[in-house]
Amino acid sequence: MPKIYSTLFMLFILLFSFAVFFVAVFKGSFFVCSDDAYSDEDACVAAGNSWQRIHFARNFDNVANALVTLFQVSTLTTWNEVMYDCIDAVGPGKAPRKNNQPVWGIVFFIFVMLSAFIGFNIFVGVLVSEFKDQMILRGGTALLTKGQRGWLNAQKYILHLMELPIQLPGVPDKWYRRGPFYIVGQPTDNHHPFNYFIMVMVMLNALFLCLIWYEMPPVVEYVVFVANLLIFTVVFTLEMVLKISAWSLKVYLRDPWNRFDGTIVLLSIIGLAVAELNSVALVFRTLRVFRLFMLVRKMPILSQFSQVFVLSLPAIFQALSVVFIIIFIFAVAATILFKKVAFWDGGLSIRANFQNFPNSMLSLFRVAVGDAWEELMYGCMITEETGVCEEEKGTCGFWWASIFFIVYVILVQIMLIGLTLAVMMDAFDKYNERDRVYNTLIKWRELWTKYDPKGYGILPPSRVMSIIRAAPKPLGFNNEPMTTRQIVAALKAFDCRLEKVKLSKKRYLKLYNGKPPRRFQREISKHRKLSQRQSMLGVLWDDRSTASEMH
Repeated sequence: MPKIYSTLFMLFILLFSFAVFFVAVFKGSFFVCSDDAYSDEDACVAAGNSWQRIHFARNFDNVANALVTLFQVSTLTTWNEVMYDCIDAVGPGKAPRKNNQPVWGIVFFIFVMLSAFIGFNIFVGVLVSEFKDQMILRGGTALLTKGQRGWLNAQKYILHLMELPIQLPGVPDKWYRRGPFYIVGQPTDNHHPFNYFIMVMVMLNALFLCLIWYEMPPVVEYVVFVANLLIFTVVFTLEMVLKISAWSLKVYLRDPWNRFDGTIVLLSIIGLAVAELNSVALVFRTLRVFRLFMLVRKMPILSQFSQVFVLSLPAIFQALSVVFIIIFIFAVAATILFKKVAFWDGGLSIRANFQNFPNSMLSLFRVAVGDAWEELMYGCMITEETGVCEEEKGTCGFWWASIFFIVYVILVQIMLIGLTLAVMMDAFDKYNERDRVYNTLIKWRELWTKYDPKGYGILPPSRVMSIIRAAPKPLGFNNEPMTTRQIVAALKAFDCRLEKVKLSKKRYLKLYNGKPPRRFQREISKHRKLSQRQSMLGVLWDDRSTASEMH
């Protein structure tokens, strides 16, 4: 918190310094005559006209108004209007003249860079730093070193992986399932030609979904209808049927992307069934566009961003919950304070006001997203000078409304950006840290699955050694040459008992090929219930009576 307060004080000093400077230069310069024929105050008043402000509150007549105006400029909302007012300004008692002093455009450029791009970004950076520090403290890892935190996260990643090695479906025994199996390939084979064909069909489907416009020719409408509702629906339905036939329904539903794709296919079929109901059918047809998300799985960059977004969703939801509470509190206060304030052109209106709670929530949400929020602030500050309100009836605004809106903008608009950025950066850090460890573990699991397709969770040392050679470091040697001493040391590290035992040829072949003895068949079911770390690193049977061959 001290860092945040120090940063806010620094920003205040910056605004205050420029406010004093602008007051010294532009005080009394933002006035015009009610008759455009006069550009001098004395001549205007002598002719019976009124000498009035361009804007009743957005000016540099005093330090308070200058601070509010410069804060508006620093949030980049209609800042160009203030800049052009300064460029056109001539001096006290003189009406503005277009492009009188263009050099003030450079001054505003410097101020915007210092305040909006540097000052507020420093504030956001401090918020991100404080957020990460608090996350470490609340996560209980503040006293751990970077290496210790990495080890702890690695254990979490192992435990959160699938509890069993992937059981790859073998070639089906039944003849009517072999054809689909050879067409779609294994579930883990993302580079199979069939997958590329489906990717092309997904992109073509998206292209045909775009070929719809108002008053389109009947021929084009018929072609799009046939392509979208018949050809692509049939292709994606056949894809689902082939995969289920080849792998079984259980294996197909194990992949979340298959569940997602199957849901879209079923919705498309329902859309065809209810084609008579135009409004209902239109909803189901529109849902087919979500099939484009299947491309995320195939593109590493999109996959990374999607995983980061998913990782940050819980934290973003919590941040938005805090913002909603702040908006709710300020909406209640605004309804009480500003419900009688009159409408004014460039201020409150029939659609943006604080006359009731729902309108207050919508208006403050508009302020939160930065959509011309200064209009609502100035609308709550109107005086009798505007000619639309009366103090006696209580329809005028209040000078301190600027404080209300500035505090709200800092709490919601700026801190929302800061918290969202902090959450996303934290998610990126977690993803990058996970990416280094998680990919290594995934590679290990894929290699294990290659030698243990039935998913027993156990392998003889001869097969484990093949995995160790091919696995990336630090779990393996990344296909580097190994000496006999390194092989023995690696097997010992995996608790493989290395003893010289007399084995028959039949017994040797069973152990070498990874076929467990009969009395270990019951143990296999126990292995399936072990924790992820045990199954991932390979629980090797090491009974002395079934010791593996000596290396």
